[in-house]
Amino acid sequence: MPGVSRVRAGTAEAAHAAYARPALALAIAVAGFTLTAALIAWWPSVRLRWQVDASLIAIADVVVLSAPMIAAAVLAGRVAASTLLSALGLRQWRALDLVIGAAIALAARAAVEIVAPTVPGSSGFFSAGPLGAPVNVFAIVVALTTAVLISPVVEEVFFRGLLQRSLGDLLGSRGVIAGVVVVAVSTVSFVAIHAIGPIVAGATMPVGTLVGTAAVGIGCATLVFVTGRLGGALCAHILFNTLGVAMLLA
Repeated sequence: MPGVSRVRAGTAEAAHAAYARPALALAIAVAGFTLTAALIAWWPSVRLRWQVDASLIAIADVVVLSAPMIAAAVLAGRVAASTLLSALGLRQWRALDLVIGAAIALAARAAVEIVAPTVPGSSGFFSAGPLGAPVNVFAIVVALTTAVLISPVVEEVFFRGLLQRSLGDLLGSRGVIAGVVVVAVSTVSFVAIHAIGPIVAGATMPVGTLVGTAAVGIGCATLVFVTGRLGGALCAHILFNTLGVAMLLA
């Protein structure tokens, strides 16, 4: 039957090993995470000393903070897997994954609004610079594009495509315990990388950010574990961030 065939195909895809050398892929993921964490802690102090155009700083932010995760995912795909797209779970796409991803995004955004309602207009994106300097439109476009597209894609590729899938292959099981472990590790790592900035600044992670990051992490990690595909997680993360930015700018 067609429906049964699709279910079996999805199950087989989820069970298929993403990385031929999962221990190596996981080691690369750990190295990428460590370097990213170090850059998040170090970079703000460096950029404050730059006397350059805001647009250049915005571009530098994207490159510096995304480069280690992108490099780790690409390197692991080259040396520890047969193909990069298959390793990351990007070879196959299903419409149902996108529908479930959208539901995850809406649920996560609802959870955030319950515990810490978004204040419209509080983003500061369009505020003037020092001494009434004109707004740098290009810098704003870069920041918005990073928030709603670049960061979600890079983070899902790294945390779910590389870190989670390599750990799952290393455990060698598709059981409940293995699922709990990979979802927990992926989510904790995801939350931790977002907590570094506030901690370095001497602050605590805002409750809304904590709830949203944890909800997206758990939802995306679970979806990737069950399906073996990354498309739904990408949809969830992008939509969640897009809704957040839209509410801030309202």
